[in-house]
Amino acid sequence: MVTNSMRTDTEYFARCNDSIILSQLIRSEVYSLIHSFFKSNQFVLVDPPILHEQIQKKKHEIYIPLFDNRYSLNSSNALFMAAYATLFKQVYSISASFRNEQDSINHLLEFRMLEVEILNMSFDEMLEFIESLLLHIFEGLLNNPVVCENERLHNRMSSIMTQFPIVRMSYYDMLDELNKKYDLHLDDSVDLSSIDYVVSEYLQHPVFLIDYPRKMASWTAKAKDFKTSYAFNLILPDTYGELCEGCERNNSVDQMRYKFNCAKITNLEWFIASLKEIKDNRCGFGIGIERLLRWIIGADEISDVVLFPRIKDMEVV
Repeated sequence: MVTNSMRTDTEYFARCNDSIILSQLIRSEVYSLIHSFFKSNQFVLVDPPILHEQIQKKKHEIYIPLFDNRYSLNSSNALFMAAYATLFKQVYSISASFRNEQDSINHLLEFRMLEVEILNMSFDEMLEFIESLLLHIFEGLLNNPVVCENERLHNRMSSIMTQFPIVRMSYYDMLDELNKKYDLHLDDSVDLSSIDYVVSEYLQHPVFLIDYPRKMASWTAKAKDFKTSYAFNLILPDTYGELCEGCERNNSVDQMRYKFNCAKITNLEWFIASLKEIKDNRCGFGIGIERLLRWIIGADEISDVVLFPRIKDMEVV
Protein backbone atom coordinates (compact mmCIF):
# COMPACT_ATOMS: atom_id res chain seq x y z
CA MET A 1 0.00 0.00 0.00
CA VAL A 2 1.26 3.45 -0.95
CA THR A 3 0.16 6.43 1.15
CA ASN A 4 1.36 9.37 -0.90
CA SER A 5 0.42 11.10 -4.13
CA MET A 6 2.73 9.09 -6.42
CA ARG A 7 1.71 6.04 -8.41
CA THR A 8 3.50 3.79 -10.86
CA ASP A 9 2.76 4.15 -14.55
CA THR A 10 1.18 0.68 -14.50
CA GLU A 11 -1.25 1.74 -11.77
CA TYR A 12 -2.08 4.96 -13.58
CA PHE A 13 -2.89 3.37 -16.86
CA ALA A 14 -4.79 0.58 -15.20
CA ARG A 15 -7.26 3.24 -14.07
CA CYS A 16 -7.68 4.63 -17.59
CA ASN A 17 -11.31 3.60 -17.82
CA ASP A 18 -13.89 5.21 -20.07
CA SER A 19 -14.61 7.95 -17.50
CA ILE A 20 -10.98 9.07 -17.30
CA ILE A 21 -10.62 9.04 -21.08
CA LEU A 22 -13.84 11.03 -21.43
CA SER A 23 -12.63 13.61 -18.92
CA GLN A 24 -9.45 14.19 -20.90
CA LEU A 25 -11.40 14.69 -24.12
CA ILE A 26 -13.76 17.13 -22.38
CA ARG A 27 -10.80 18.95 -20.80
CA SER A 28 -9.30 19.52 -24.26
CA GLU A 29 -12.57 20.96 -25.53
CA VAL A 30 -13.04 23.13 -22.42
CA TYR A 31 -9.61 24.66 -22.97
CA SER A 32 -10.47 25.41 -26.60
CA LEU A 33 -13.77 27.02 -25.60
CA ILE A 34 -12.11 29.14 -22.89
CA HIS A 35 -9.54 30.43 -25.35
CA SER A 36 -12.15 31.16 -28.02
CA PHE A 37 -14.30 33.07 -25.51
CA PHE A 38 -11.47 35.32 -24.35
CA LYS A 39 -10.08 35.80 -27.83
CA SER A 40 -13.51 36.95 -29.06
CA ASN A 41 -13.59 39.44 -26.17
CA GLN A 42 -10.12 40.83 -27.01
CA PHE A 43 -8.35 39.51 -23.91
CA VAL A 44 -4.60 38.99 -23.72
CA LEU A 45 -3.34 35.57 -22.59
CA VAL A 46 -0.55 35.97 -20.02
CA ASP A 47 1.75 33.46 -18.33
CA PRO A 48 2.62 34.35 -14.71
CA PRO A 49 5.54 32.62 -12.96
CA ILE A 50 5.05 29.45 -10.94
CA LEU A 51 7.59 30.50 -8.30
CA HIS A 52 6.24 33.39 -6.21
CA GLU A 53 7.89 35.66 -3.71
CA GLN A 54 7.22 33.98 -0.40
CA ILE A 55 4.57 35.44 1.92
CA GLN A 56 4.92 33.95 5.38
CA LYS A 57 2.01 32.06 7.00
CA LYS A 58 -0.19 32.28 3.91
CA LYS A 59 -3.12 29.85 4.10
CA HIS A 60 -2.54 26.53 2.25
CA GLU A 61 0.76 27.76 0.81
CA ILE A 62 3.43 25.25 -0.27
CA TYR A 63 6.87 26.65 0.49
CA ILE A 64 10.11 25.77 -1.30
CA PRO A 65 13.13 25.32 1.05
CA LEU A 66 15.55 26.62 -1.57
CA PHE A 67 17.36 29.91 -2.26
CA ASP A 68 17.11 31.12 1.36
CA ASN A 69 13.37 30.31 1.43
CA ARG A 70 12.73 33.00 -1.13
CA TYR A 71 9.93 31.27 -3.05
CA SER A 72 6.64 29.44 -2.68
CA LEU A 73 4.65 27.63 -5.36
CA ASN A 74 1.83 29.51 -7.04
CA SER A 75 -1.46 29.32 -5.09
CA SER A 76 -3.01 32.39 -6.72
CA ASN A 77 -1.85 34.75 -9.46
CA ALA A 78 -4.08 37.65 -8.32
CA LEU A 79 -1.20 40.05 -7.66
CA PHE A 80 0.58 39.22 -10.91
CA MET A 81 -2.69 39.55 -12.83
CA ALA A 82 -3.06 43.09 -11.48
CA ALA A 83 0.36 43.97 -12.87
CA TYR A 84 -0.51 42.47 -16.26
CA ALA A 85 -3.82 44.35 -16.29
CA THR A 86 -2.03 47.68 -15.93
CA LEU A 87 -0.37 46.94 -19.27
CA PHE A 88 -3.09 45.13 -21.22
CA LYS A 89 -6.40 46.16 -19.52
CA GLN A 90 -8.02 42.70 -19.65
CA VAL A 91 -6.03 39.51 -19.23
CA TYR A 92 -6.43 35.83 -18.44
CA SER A 93 -4.18 32.88 -17.65
CA ILE A 94 -4.47 29.13 -17.16
CA SER A 95 -1.65 27.96 -14.96
CA ALA A 96 -0.55 25.29 -12.52
CA SER A 97 -1.51 26.07 -8.94
CA PHE A 98 -0.57 24.33 -5.70
CA ARG A 99 -2.34 24.28 -2.33
CA ASN A 100 -1.85 22.20 0.79
CA GLU A 101 -5.48 21.14 1.25
CA GLN A 102 -6.78 18.33 3.46
CA ASP A 103 -9.99 17.31 1.67
CA SER A 104 -9.48 15.03 -1.35
CA ILE A 105 -13.10 15.02 -2.58
CA ASN A 106 -12.84 18.48 -4.12
CA HIS A 107 -9.16 19.40 -3.72
CA LEU A 108 -5.91 18.52 -5.45
CA LEU A 109 -2.43 19.49 -4.33
CA GLU A 110 -1.70 20.46 -7.95
CA PHE A 111 -4.42 21.77 -10.23
CA ARG A 112 -5.03 24.18 -13.10
CA MET A 113 -6.74 27.50 -12.52
CA LEU A 114 -8.23 30.01 -14.92
CA GLU A 115 -7.59 33.51 -13.57
CA VAL A 116 -9.01 36.70 -15.03
CA GLU A 117 -8.34 40.38 -14.33
CA ILE A 118 -10.32 43.19 -15.96
CA LEU A 119 -10.09 46.96 -15.76
CA ASN A 120 -13.15 49.19 -16.08
CA MET A 121 -15.64 46.53 -14.98
CA SER A 122 -18.12 46.70 -12.09
CA PHE A 123 -18.93 43.93 -9.64
CA ASP A 124 -22.34 43.19 -11.20
CA GLU A 125 -20.82 43.20 -14.68
CA MET A 126 -18.26 40.64 -13.53
CA LEU A 127 -20.96 38.21 -12.38
CA GLU A 128 -22.73 38.58 -15.74
CA PHE A 129 -19.40 38.04 -17.50
CA ILE A 130 -18.79 34.78 -15.58
CA GLU A 131 -22.26 33.53 -16.54
CA SER A 132 -21.52 34.33 -20.19
CA LEU A 133 -18.26 32.38 -19.99
CA LEU A 134 -19.89 29.32 -18.44
CA LEU A 135 -22.77 29.37 -20.95
CA HIS A 136 -20.25 29.63 -23.79
CA ILE A 137 -18.52 26.50 -22.47
CA PHE A 138 -21.74 24.53 -22.01
CA GLU A 139 -23.19 25.55 -25.38
CA GLY A 140 -19.94 24.56 -27.06
CA LEU A 141 -19.90 21.20 -25.30
CA LEU A 142 -23.49 20.47 -26.33
CA ASN A 143 -22.35 20.68 -29.96
CA ASN A 144 -19.20 18.64 -29.41
CA PRO A 145 -19.26 15.20 -31.13
CA VAL A 146 -17.95 13.43 -28.02
CA VAL A 147 -20.79 14.84 -25.92
CA CYS A 148 -23.41 14.27 -28.61
CA GLU A 149 -22.46 10.57 -28.71
CA ASN A 150 -22.75 10.24 -24.92
CA GLU A 151 -26.44 10.43 -24.00
CA ARG A 152 -25.87 10.65 -20.25
CA LEU A 153 -23.41 13.52 -20.58
CA HIS A 154 -25.50 15.35 -23.17
CA ASN A 155 -28.53 15.15 -20.89
CA ARG A 156 -26.43 16.40 -17.98
CA MET A 157 -25.25 19.41 -20.02
CA SER A 158 -28.83 20.24 -20.96
CA SER A 159 -29.98 19.94 -17.34
CA ILE A 160 -27.22 22.21 -16.04
CA MET A 161 -28.06 24.88 -18.62
CA THR A 162 -31.62 25.10 -17.26
CA GLN A 163 -30.07 26.42 -14.02
CA PHE A 164 -29.03 29.69 -15.69
CA PRO A 165 -29.22 32.59 -14.97
CA ILE A 166 -27.45 31.91 -11.70
CA VAL A 167 -29.26 33.02 -8.54
CA ARG A 168 -27.58 35.63 -6.32
CA MET A 169 -27.89 35.47 -2.54
CA SER A 170 -26.19 37.42 0.22
CA TYR A 171 -23.79 35.70 2.56
CA TYR A 172 -26.01 36.60 5.53
CA ASP A 173 -29.18 35.22 3.94
CA MET A 174 -27.41 31.92 3.23
CA LEU A 175 -26.11 31.83 6.80
CA ASP A 176 -29.66 32.21 8.11
CA GLU A 177 -31.02 29.49 5.84
CA LEU A 178 -28.29 27.01 6.80
CA ASN A 179 -28.83 27.67 10.50
CA LYS A 180 -32.57 27.03 10.15
CA LYS A 181 -32.20 23.97 7.91
CA TYR A 182 -29.54 22.15 9.91
CA ASP A 183 -30.08 23.66 13.37
CA LEU A 184 -26.60 25.16 13.27
CA HIS A 185 -25.24 28.20 15.06
CA LEU A 186 -23.03 29.68 12.37
CA ASP A 187 -22.09 33.34 12.56
CA ASP A 188 -20.17 35.69 10.30
CA SER A 189 -16.84 34.36 11.51
CA VAL A 190 -17.40 31.36 9.20
CA ASP A 191 -16.12 31.42 5.64
CA LEU A 192 -18.87 29.55 3.78
CA SER A 193 -16.39 28.51 1.09
CA SER A 194 -14.55 26.51 3.79
CA ILE A 195 -17.74 24.49 4.45
CA ASP A 196 -18.89 24.48 0.83
CA TYR A 197 -19.88 20.82 1.18
CA VAL A 198 -22.62 21.89 3.64
CA VAL A 199 -23.77 24.67 1.33
CA SER A 200 -23.69 22.28 -1.64
CA GLU A 201 -25.84 19.76 0.20
CA TYR A 202 -28.45 22.44 0.77
CA LEU A 203 -28.48 23.97 -2.72
CA GLN A 204 -30.61 22.79 -5.64
CA HIS A 205 -28.85 25.01 -8.19
CA PRO A 206 -25.70 27.16 -8.48
CA VAL A 207 -25.65 30.34 -6.39
CA PHE A 208 -23.50 33.45 -6.36
CA LEU A 209 -22.94 34.19 -2.68
CA ILE A 210 -22.36 37.93 -2.51
CA ASP A 211 -21.88 40.62 0.15
CA TYR A 212 -19.23 38.67 2.02
CA PRO A 213 -18.21 40.12 5.41
CA ARG A 214 -15.13 42.27 5.03
CA LYS A 215 -13.21 40.09 7.49
CA MET A 216 -14.01 36.96 5.42
CA ALA A 217 -13.39 38.37 1.95
CA SER A 218 -10.19 38.28 -0.06
CA TRP A 219 -7.67 40.79 1.23
CA THR A 220 -7.74 42.41 -2.21
CA ALA A 221 -11.54 42.98 -2.05
CA LYS A 222 -13.02 46.46 -2.14
CA ALA A 223 -15.26 47.41 0.79
CA LYS A 224 -18.95 47.86 -0.06
CA ASP A 225 -19.93 49.35 3.27
CA PHE A 226 -18.80 49.14 6.89
CA LYS A 227 -19.85 45.48 7.12
CA THR A 228 -19.59 43.89 3.67
CA SER A 229 -17.35 43.78 0.61
CA TYR A 230 -17.64 43.40 -3.15
CA ALA A 231 -16.69 39.73 -2.99
CA PHE A 232 -18.41 36.52 -4.07
CA ASN A 233 -18.19 32.74 -4.19
CA LEU A 234 -19.99 30.67 -6.80
CA ILE A 235 -21.17 27.52 -5.01
CA LEU A 236 -22.53 24.51 -6.91
CA PRO A 237 -25.22 22.04 -5.75
CA ASP A 238 -24.79 18.38 -4.76
CA THR A 239 -21.19 17.76 -3.64
CA TYR A 240 -19.42 20.01 -6.14
CA GLY A 241 -18.66 22.86 -3.77
CA GLU A 242 -17.07 26.16 -4.73
CA LEU A 243 -16.36 26.67 -8.43
CA CYS A 244 -15.34 30.30 -8.62
CA GLU A 245 -14.19 33.08 -6.29
CA GLY A 246 -13.56 36.73 -7.01
CA CYS A 247 -14.10 40.34 -6.09
CA GLU A 248 -14.01 43.92 -7.21
CA ARG A 249 -10.48 44.89 -6.24
CA ASN A 250 -9.24 47.47 -3.81
CA ASN A 251 -6.95 49.84 -5.75
CA SER A 252 -5.95 51.98 -2.76
CA VAL A 253 -2.18 52.11 -2.55
CA ASP A 254 -2.30 53.35 1.05
CA GLN A 255 -4.63 50.58 2.22
CA MET A 256 -2.68 47.83 0.49
CA ARG A 257 0.62 49.15 1.82
CA TYR A 258 -0.90 49.18 5.32
CA LYS A 259 -1.97 45.52 4.91
CA PHE A 260 1.52 44.61 3.71
CA ASN A 261 3.07 46.36 6.70
CA CYS A 262 0.77 44.54 9.12
CA ALA A 263 1.72 41.20 7.54
CA LYS A 264 5.41 42.21 7.43
CA ILE A 265 5.53 41.78 3.65
CA THR A 266 8.46 43.64 2.15
CA ASN A 267 9.08 41.88 -1.16
CA LEU A 268 6.08 43.01 -3.23
CA GLU A 269 6.86 46.63 -4.06
CA TRP A 270 6.30 45.81 -7.73
CA PHE A 271 2.61 45.19 -6.88
CA ILE A 272 2.33 48.56 -5.14
CA ALA A 273 3.93 50.16 -8.20
CA SER A 274 1.35 48.52 -10.47
CA LEU A 275 -1.53 49.78 -8.30
CA LYS A 276 -0.32 53.34 -8.78
CA GLU A 277 -0.98 52.92 -12.51
CA ILE A 278 -4.59 51.74 -12.12
CA LYS A 279 -7.20 54.50 -12.37
CA ASP A 280 -10.31 52.43 -13.21
CA ASN A 281 -12.49 49.92 -11.38
CA ARG A 282 -10.84 46.50 -11.42
CA CYS A 283 -12.34 43.04 -11.04
CA GLY A 284 -10.81 39.60 -10.90
CA PHE A 285 -11.81 35.97 -10.40
CA GLY A 286 -10.52 32.41 -10.58
CA ILE A 287 -12.10 29.12 -11.68
CA GLY A 288 -10.59 25.71 -10.92
CA ILE A 289 -10.44 23.75 -14.17
CA GLU A 290 -10.70 20.34 -12.47
CA ARG A 291 -13.66 21.50 -10.39
CA LEU A 292 -15.38 22.68 -13.55
CA LEU A 293 -14.69 19.30 -15.17
CA ARG A 294 -16.01 17.42 -12.15
CA TRP A 295 -19.26 19.40 -12.35
CA ILE A 296 -19.55 18.90 -16.10
CA ILE A 297 -18.95 15.15 -16.00
CA GLY A 298 -20.60 14.44 -12.65
CA ALA A 299 -17.56 12.64 -11.23
CA ASP A 300 -17.64 11.35 -7.65
CA GLU A 301 -14.27 12.87 -6.75
CA ILE A 302 -12.01 15.45 -8.31
CA SER A 303 -9.24 12.88 -8.81
CA ASP A 304 -11.58 11.08 -11.24
CA VAL A 305 -11.08 13.83 -13.85
CA VAL A 306 -7.25 13.76 -13.78
CA LEU A 307 -4.99 11.05 -15.14
CA PHE A 308 -2.13 11.86 -12.74
CA PRO A 309 -3.83 13.32 -9.62
CA ARG A 310 -1.71 14.75 -6.83
CA ILE A 311 -3.68 14.34 -3.62
CA LYS A 312 -2.51 14.55 -0.03
CA ASP A 313 -2.21 11.17 1.75
CA MET A 314 -3.87 9.30 -1.10
CA GLU A 315 -3.96 5.56 -0.59
CA VAL A 316 -3.31 3.17 -3.47
CA VAL A 317 -3.83 -0.53 -2.82
